[in-house]
Amino acid sequence: MPQVVVKYGPYSAGGIIQHRIQKIFGLLKALEALGYEIKSVPSDELNRLSVAMCNIEIFKCNITNLKFNMLCQDDILCRRIVKAVEEASSRIYNSLPT
Repeated sequence: MPQVVVKYGPYSAGGIIQHRIQKIFGLLKALEALGYEIKSVPSDELNRLSVAMCNIEIFKCNITNLKFNMLCQDDILCRRIVKAVEEASSRIYNSLPT
């Protein structure tokens, strides 16, 4: 299955700015359940979440818009990201020569 690179930046919570994996917990679990190989990478971009496949950025957003420690089906933005990954996967891998 294709590799999905999830880059997540630090954000402020309780007055402390740091990287927290809890905002992308649901996204990682949903992509893993669909069989994608996931690479999560901390980035220096404040409040930024970026999702890429084959070195092509397919989605980016403000990480603070994701719900904290929630499953993907309970988070509208997370569902949008998963849909974007599935669409990009079908476009990228169906266009490759066999």
